[in-house]
Amino acid sequence: PAMCQWLIRHGEQRVKPAMVGDYATGQWVRDPIRTGLAAGFGLATTDMILALTQKRLELASGLAVLQQEAPHVLSYEVSQEYKAHYDFLVPGEAAFAHILEAMGQRVATCLTWLNDDYDGGETAFLKLGWQHRGKPGSAMLFLNVRRTDKRPDPLTLHAGRPVTRGRKWLLSQWVRDRVQPIV
Repeated sequence: PAMCQWLIRHGEQRVKPAMVGDYATGQWVRDPIRTGLAAGFGLATTDMILALTQKRLELASGLAVLQQEAPHVLSYEVSQEYKAHYDFLVPGEAAFAHILEAMGQRVATCLTWLNDDYDGGETAFLKLGWQHRGKPGSAMLFLNVRRTDKRPDPLTLHAGRPVTRGRKWLLSQWVRDRVQPIV
């Protein structure tokens, strides 16, 4: 609980409107598909708590810290959401070919719930007909690619449902298929 509260306080100071990758331009833009807030933490802004969360993910999953992107604290206020989307990058799309080449594919996503004093906001897997809402400190790990051939898995289509009361806080950690550059 103390780590969750610390992550919320740390994120509150840095959150700004969350961005999405625009497949038409290759730029990161604001889009009505994602109305929440986000705060990314690179090497210069990562501290012991964030480093510990990354190491815990590695120990629990075998997904190396060196393959993890910079962690993000996410926040959703009333009516904010992240509509249906995938976390993987679509292979063959020219706009993000340079990112796939340099950073690799997002093979996994780990979401850690930081609070529970809100309503709504479930994470829903639309093609599976399943949704979940965690408790502070609980985490969900899912693979964005199929185990058999490492190709993007269309069953991972998911959404963050709108928050109806309070403010939802998450820690999001994406993992790539290779060691990440220092940012």
